[in-house]
Amino acid sequence: YDTDAVIALYNGSSQTAANSVHLNKGSNRFVFSAQVDADTDSGATENLRVQVQAQGDTCEENDFYSACSVVETPPRILVISGGSVNASAFTSVLDAAGCDFNVVSARNVPDNIDDMLGYKSIILVNTYIDELPEKFLDNLETYVKDYGCGFICCGGEDSFALGGYRDTVLETVLPVEMQLRGVNEMPTMAMVMVIDRSGSMTGSAQSSGISNLDIAVRAAEVAVDNLNETDYVGILTFDDRYEWQVELRQADDKAAIKDEIRQISDGGGTTIKPALQEAVRVLAGNEASIKHIVLLTDGMGETDNFADVIGGCTDGGITLSTVAVGNSSDTSLLQHLADKCGGRYYYSDVSSDIPRIFAQEVFLGGDSYIQNGVFSLSVQKGHELTGNLFPGGWPVLYGYISATPKTASSPVIVSGEKGDPILTVWQYGLGRTAAWNSDVTGEWTGAFAGQEDYVQLWKRIVDYSAGNAGMGEDSVNVVTVGERTQVDYQTSDYGSATEILVTVMDPKGVVTEEKLHATAPGKYTTEISTPQTGLYHFNIRRTEDGEIQNYMTTAAAVQFSDEYKFDVSADAYRQFVEQYGRIITEQDSVWTRISTGARESYPLTNWLLALAVCLFLADVAMRRFQYVPKRIPLLSGRKKKGAKQSVENTVPETHSGTVQRAQLSESEDISDTEVVKTAKKQKKQRKSKQLEQTLDTSQLLKKKDDRNV
Repeated sequence: YDTDAVIALYNGSSQTAANSVHLNKGSNRFVFSAQVDADTDSGATENLRVQVQAQGDTCEENDFYSACSVVETPPRILVISGGSVNASAFTSVLDAAGCDFNVVSARNVPDNIDDMLGYKSIILVNTYIDELPEKFLDNLETYVKDYGCGFICCGGEDSFALGGYRDTVLETVLPVEMQLRGVNEMPTMAMVMVIDRSGSMTGSAQSSGISNLDIAVRAAEVAVDNLNETDYVGILTFDDRYEWQVELRQADDKAAIKDEIRQISDGGGTTIKPALQEAVRVLAGNEASIKHIVLLTDGMGETDNFADVIGGCTDGGITLSTVAVGNSSDTSLLQHLADKCGGRYYYSDVSSDIPRIFAQEVFLGGDSYIQNGVFSLSVQKGHELTGNLFPGGWPVLYGYISATPKTASSPVIVSGEKGDPILTVWQYGLGRTAAWNSDVTGEWTGAFAGQEDYVQLWKRIVDYSAGNAGMGEDSVNVVTVGERTQVDYQTSDYGSATEILVTVMDPKGVVTEEKLHATAPGKYTTEISTPQTGLYHFNIRRTEDGEIQNYMTTAAAVQFSDEYKFDVSADAYRQFVEQYGRIITEQDSVWTRISTGARESYPLTNWLLALAVCLFLADVAMRRFQYVPKRIPLLSGRKKKGAKQSVENTVPETHSGTVQRAQLSESEDISDTEVVKTAKKQKKQRKSKQLEQTLDTSQLLKKKDDRNV
């Protein structure tokens, strides 16, 4: 019938359009346009739904129709820049690569998962871990592993092991370990931390309320955590005199060492030189390959004459780094000592910097972690990230941070001299992560600057982490028929340990997981119940020995049942009714038995099998008890025929040796009784003849007796 209606268009749960229309009986066509939000991620699914509200409509089940579309846009990237990093050179590379990115400082990164999911990949540029919000770190593993997003870490002096990533979530998701390979072969370090505990250290460099001495204690604990168990550590505190809080010992019981560090208390004045002389004396007698002192103070030195300390460091192969806390410290003296003793000078009025400095000094005290020089590159040229780049030869690097690639990772670029990883990638859960152990500011990668292939390299790395890289020859097909949906997955990369899993989210948000079963080489399928009307999301993963090798996402729109469609023909239904029943009208009685023109086929297999078993058992029983039935009706005909043949074949023997056959009538009207009598008579005659021919033994004996008489 003709009627007026309102057609509404929904994007997800939000109504985007509504038009009043007139519906004519039959088919009607209306056109709507929907604009995709510019912030929508690439690969996201847009759920569109149309609702018709018509006057006089009594069936609401077919008022909705759903459809979905996969959005293809450049992935949004979040670039996190450390506090001391100038990322302008790197952002120029990303601009040239056509990336859609935002740059934020480490303090301003999103700290909830919803905001993080607004970006398909996150790039961390030379950032110390303490600069990142705790909630961001808590959500990072879920962001990568469960939501299939990417993470890239770029090197620098505040990254990887030097950035405090060891035994943190950053090390968990990255494809490299912070601990270097061949730990037992690494040179042993002996480190003495000389800490000022004078009264001035109870003050705070900031308004945080935490004293500088508390920060120094925390810094010493962080340094101990980063030492190897084969290293040596000592804690020497001083005010107007020095005291060994922890005498130089191996760092094999870190908990006990940190307990002693926490006992440090404040004291009086500031006398630096005697404490340094004691530290140099003790280290000179240690056999460690690397000997290092870290001095922390916020006061002025009692003298400028430290020639004996400098000479002792030079003669004993000891390096000295200094940390000046606050503007009241003797910065010129501390800088002079660091320069003359081969160490590094730090100035900090920010309490959070001090633990980072102490931790980095553990790694910078030797030459194992930070590599400076000219390094050639060994590249997997056939890899999707490096193929056909720099055909004239790859540029050199001037430095990088050492690390160890994990077992399941893929080192794409390594140092030609030492084999240390430069670019390493791997799959972590549903996401992908990459580690670039050199910098992106141009200090170590200056030879790459301005080259088009360097831009292409970073475009490929970003696309890889965001999931835009080539997915191989895998394909997925989802077909919905009624309330059942079939998922087919095809791959050319399969083996005995290959498993295909699909995670399904129904229109109400309930998540289930199914396993696809192999139906042919490289082909896997499953059938899933989809009874609800609306959009179903599918996340399909291919795993090998539990490791995810590939994943795909898709969706399927399930419509209302076919019986609610207005254009469905009833011919098939009518034919079925006419064959197996009839159509009941209002005048018919529903309680009358309906006679049908066709009967349902009935399987006889089970009945025949049961009969065969019974006959078999009966046959076994009759043979066992040697039972022969007197007369079996089915076999009576055969017995009569056999009797006739027996009579016909009876042959009497004459003296002349000729065989005369008995002439019997062969007419078919001879009764059974006559046949039997004839057979008995002939048998009796043969027996009588045999008796006549048999010698009578008793008569012979009687004749013998008569002769003797």
